[in-house]
Amino acid sequence: MALLDDALAAHRTTLQAAAGETITYKRGDFTVSLTAVVGQSQFDEISTTGEIRPLSKTVDWLVKPSSLVIDSSVVLPQRGDQIQRSDGSVYDVLPGTEGTAWQYSDGRKTFLRIHSVKRVAS
Repeated sequence: MALLDDALAAHRTTLQAAAGETITYKRGDFTVSLTAVVGQSQFDEISTTGEIRPLSKTVDWLVKPSSLVIDSSVVLPQRGDQIQRSDGSVYDVLPGTEGTAWQYSDGRKTFLRIHSVKRVAS
C-alpha cells in the first residue's frame, strides 16, 4: 500500500497548497494555527413517504489529523471548539446529524472533516 499512501500524501499536500487557508482553531484558552480546506455538508432526512428533505448544512474544514495539536497533544474536534478565519468570522464546531463533530474524509484517514456553523453576530 506504499504507492497509495504516497499518492494520498501528494493529494493532501496539493489540495492544501491550492485551496487551503490558514485558520485558528480554539479550545478553551488554547489555540493552534493550521491549514484547512473549506467545504460543506448537507444532512437530509427521509420521510416515511420517501421524500428527502434538507435537515441542515454545515461549513466543513478539512485538516490534516496530525496538525490539530492542543496543549502539546494531538486531539480530535469536539463540540464547543471554535474556528476563526483570517477575516475574523467565527465558526462553532457542532455535531452533524450522525452525532459527531467530525469524521474522517476516507478510510485511510487522510483528513479530518470538521463540521461547524458560522456564528451570527448579535
